[in-house]
Amino acid sequence: LLPRASYYVEHNLMKEFYRITKKAINFVFLVATPMVIYFIIFAKEGIFFLSGSAYAGSIIPMQIIMPTLLLIGLTNIMGIQILVPLGREKTVLYSEIAGVIVDVILNALLIPRLASTGAAIGTLAAEAAVLIVQYIALRNEIKNAFRNVHYGALVIALAVASMLSVFIKQTSFGVFTMLCISAVVFFGVYFGILTVMKEPLVIDIENQLLKKIKHKQVRRKE
Repeated sequence: LLPRASYYVEHNLMKEFYRITKKAINFVFLVATPMVIYFIIFAKEGIFFLSGSAYAGSIIPMQIIMPTLLLIGLTNIMGIQILVPLGREKTVLYSEIAGVIVDVILNALLIPRLASTGAAIGTLAAEAAVLIVQYIALRNEIKNAFRNVHYGALVIALAVASMLSVFIKQTSFGVFTMLCISAVVFFGVYFGILTVMKEPLVIDIENQLLKKIKHKQVRRKE
């Protein structure tokens, strides 16, 4: 988005600038939120599959740190894609400094007591601090973008997908098989419900994919 956002700002096309901003933030919520929830639920299976049972101690830190996926996605949009094109690089720097301060303080306090769990808490809090500083700086420009997200539809889709995934988690499948089945069910149900509820961005993405598939089929026939 950075080149396009910079172009819109340079040519004073602010309506288009805020349009792609809304779309980008909505996209981050749509994609990052289910990944956060899924890997919190299946942190144990994911770690055991990748690293083995010897790394069981990293399950809780992974669950704690997963929300940073959403936070980093949002701060990337607000910092690199919005503040930088607007010529407000100092605000990005200040937000990063705030994150460093929070991270250093919490690491010093928590790591001696909680080890890797303390480090995960520090990282999560640091990313939250970055988000808060950037949101405050952009509150007038960005509030409509956050209001544009269909939180109700997201919560319903995530709740149903999570319940089905927890049910699968109780089965006796092997780790790899469980991850494969649960991923298909979780993300299939999640995007399926959003499609039924006619979430605009999901419908737009699906329509674009269908157009590309049809275009390829036409080219093959030719």
